[in-house]
Amino acid sequence: MRKRILVTGGCGFIGHHMVEYLLENDDCDVVILDRLDVSGNLNRLTELPNWEKNKNRVTFVWHDMKSEFHNNEILKNTIGEINVVLHLGASSHVDRSIDDPMLFVMDNVVGTCNILNFARQQKNLNNFVYFSTDEVFGPAPEGVNYKENDRYNSHANKSLDKAGSRYYIHAKNVCNAVDFLLKNGKHGEKYNIVGEKEVDNLSLAKLISKFVGKDTTYNMVDFHSSRPGHDLRYGLDGSKMKEMGWTPINNLEKSLKNLVEWSIKNPKWIGL
Repeated sequence: MRKRILVTGGCGFIGHHMVEYLLENDDCDVVILDRLDVSGNLNRLTELPNWEKNKNRVTFVWHDMKSEFHNNEILKNTIGEINVVLHLGASSHVDRSIDDPMLFVMDNVVGTCNILNFARQQKNLNNFVYFSTDEVFGPAPEGVNYKENDRYNSHANKSLDKAGSRYYIHAKNVCNAVDFLLKNGKHGEKYNIVGEKEVDNLSLAKLISKFVGKDTTYNMVDFHSSRPGHDLRYGLDGSKMKEMGWTPINNLEKSLKNLVEWSIKNPKWIGL
């Protein structure tokens, strides 16, 4: 029998990339658990390049994870016996978490507890991968990159004098890293999946302008005070994964160029 992988949030942005990667690179069946609200969109699946060839390997289950399902026999029978759980389903976006924190507690804490209760009933479960975010470590001072077991210390940064920066990473790199960890990772360990290099947002905007063929005209604005939950810089240390033998398969410039070109050709996905 083929391996059966459950992807929560499989119709979301990273989730659908994960589904595509599994279908293209693994001999498995995929079960998607999604409630299709803010971020989930079934069209993300149906517009995958090889959807028609692979759709018979995909089972979609609508469910809101705030509601427990480990005691729901109909739901469990639809999902079937699972070998791997990739838990990507969650509420996201900092602004929304500030406006409605209880929603995030229900989705991200209660929802995770419910999927864990389901997972521990699986007789042949080999892996449970839980996705988090670099934001849990809080803002990173210049030159500091947090390791997996550094303390969590999330809070807002008030600096207004320079562009924020991130280690941007392509979703396909994330998928490739997860595949690597399923084969090489250890149970109970944390792993930082980190982009190849740090880029500030102004440099990123200039790169996008270059790929679009436009000049960059800009002013630094007081953006942080209007969005007080946002931090200036996040920094993760990717040495653990690198020492294990993993590095990003796609570089930043090429990935960004491909993204810009794809967005221009598919304006409906950016609301145009």
